[in-house]
Amino acid sequence: MRHLTIDNLGPINGHFQMNLDPKLSILIGEQATGKSTIARIVHYCLMYVGHEISDGLGCEPKPDITHFEAMQQYLRKNYDSGDVLFSEGNYEFRFNAKDGFVPKSNEDILSALNTFEGASALYIPAGRSMIPLLFESYAAAKNIRVDPFFDQYLLFLDGLRKDSLVSMYDLLDNALKYSALPVNEDTTKAAIILMENILKGRYHNENGEVRIIYDRKASVPLISASSGQQEIIYILLSLLFVLLNPMDFTIVIEEPEAHIYPAAQKLFIELLAHVINATNSRVIITTHSPYILTATNLLIHSAKVENRIKDKKSIVSPMARIEPHNVNAILLERNGKFSYRSIIDKKTGLISAEEIDTVSEVIEKGMSDLVDLEVKHGL
Repeated sequence: MRHLTIDNLGPINGHFQMNLDPKLSILIGEQATGKSTIARIVHYCLMYVGHEISDGLGCEPKPDITHFEAMQQYLRKNYDSGDVLFSEGNYEFRFNAKDGFVPKSNEDILSALNTFEGASALYIPAGRSMIPLLFESYAAAKNIRVDPFFDQYLLFLDGLRKDSLVSMYDLLDNALKYSALPVNEDTTKAAIILMENILKGRYHNENGEVRIIYDRKASVPLISASSGQQEIIYILLSLLFVLLNPMDFTIVIEEPEAHIYPAAQKLFIELLAHVINATNSRVIITTHSPYILTATNLLIHSAKVENRIKDKKSIVSPMARIEPHNVNAILLERNGKFSYRSIIDKKTGLISAEEIDTVSEVIEKGMSDLVDLEVKHGL
């Protein structure tokens, strides 16, 4: 069991704990409730364990060691108090924002080897619409300071951008020819179709210049594309990378719904389910969107119904279904003090409809009050 505990760290001025075993974990809440802090801490903990194991085994430093050290400095600089406990099985490590890390013995480190071997961490930050500008303009990239979590993702994307072939299908063909890992061609093709429907176009990369292709005659450079396309394109490429390198990833994605239409948000959740089911990876997302919750419920309910009957016509593709025990949804709140709670209905396994409809109820009450006021004054 993989588990995270945070106490009094930044906006989390209280106690928080989270089981990291579910295939899909959703953190939802208003601004400044601690979603990004949790997302970064999860990613950092996984990186910390990986580096600790490498050091304990006397392995060569990983290429991202500079970012890892920068993340340590970032956490110490931005959080002057607070405690973190990360554990899996009998292995655990602690971090105190003031005093730093409690070192582990080589024996403890080696005991974690079987658990973490082959696991990879991928953090996809918010604010992705600035990425095309950073890649397009050296001056912009030089003058805009980003935190090490964002910078690590830029480095990852730069490698994808420079090494990528022309289209997503070219990337798949290349992986099928040369990859030592077992890439599922049919599942990946289905995922690419979903990606193109979400993007409302096709990815095209020629000599490092990324364009969105609409049809044979129309295309646009990514830097001139819509804000939604700029926000989502690199998430899609990252997920394609995971499909083409099917290890056990833990993928943390901040605000995947940014600037995309509700129908595309539904397709995106289906895409996540494809990735989870095809690669045995785990995904953690932060969100403000009730559509994300509703779309997730559709996939959960499909698994409960369609996985247990035989019907030639599927409402939800088998690869997009998520069993209830593989989903966790946590609402973060700040009403004077930080608090959190699961919003999974224990009886149904679905995300609580009451939580999804809270905002709608507030709006409906406001409309009802306005109608009453209108009638009262004869307007």
